[in-house]
Amino acid sequence: LRVKQCRSHERSNMEEGTDYAARIAQLVSFLCTFTAEDVLIALVPTLANVVALLYFPYFYNKGGNTKPHDLLFPLSGSSDGSKKFRKFSFSGFQRLLTEHPALTTLPVGVFVLRPLCLRFGHQDATTVRVLQVFCGMLLVDTVEYFRHRVSHAFRWLYWHGGHKTHHQIRPIDMLFTFHNSTLDMIAPSIEFICIILGLKLSFLEACVLISLSQWAAFADHTRTGDAKYDKFKFHNVHHTFGQDWNYQQPFFTFWDYLLGTYNPESLPKRNFLVP
Repeated sequence: LRVKQCRSHERSNMEEGTDYAARIAQLVSFLCTFTAEDVLIALVPTLANVVALLYFPYFYNKGGNTKPHDLLFPLSGSSDGSKKFRKFSFSGFQRLLTEHPALTTLPVGVFVLRPLCLRFGHQDATTVRVLQVFCGMLLVDTVEYFRHRVSHAFRWLYWHGGHKTHHQIRPIDMLFTFHNSTLDMIAPSIEFICIILGLKLSFLEACVLISLSQWAAFADHTRTGDAKYDKFKFHNVHHTFGQDWNYQQPFFTFWDYLLGTYNPESLPKRNFLVP
């Protein structure tokens, strides 16, 4: 009887182990089975980031924004100081990779966002429901306003939660839009996923929302070359002399107006597509 019980227990463990292995194989298959269309959709935020990198710093050349080539090939001088030349900087290359979401959005989109949208979101990935995306923009601004305000309201959270890292960049500089601590990168990512799942966005709609959000953030952090406008630009005021004002980002400013945190010296924000 005892032998039969042991054999039965072993058989049960083997079946359970096989079941777990089958589930893991099914999950891996689900994550790794994607089409060329999925990859193209996931490339949308990446392409938006690359275009922004090439557009904002060079088109607004007079703004003095750091350019990608300044980071990759900084000016170096000879020992006697007579000659200056550009030399490739691995640390600059590393910083560009770690601080810019251009490359990270592709694997995250394919292996994280796509499965979530397929499981919980709208299944039609060929069209974009404009109203849903607009609601997503409003929700992004709402969540970011209150998260941003809390990170300033509690000084311990500001200093030890990592938001001070972002405020090391003053005045604003487009190339360092996403100069954030690890926590400041993780928190918005979780917010985005919750918003995307809450609105049941399709994979395409989610990528469009992410692209618009990142583009608007770049525009927020770009200096235009107009000295007066740049000094009193909505988000630059927050980065310089008005850290307890102008929390809303990246699209609109209505929460600051409604809750009395709009700095009266700020110039009106143009729109979220241009600095």
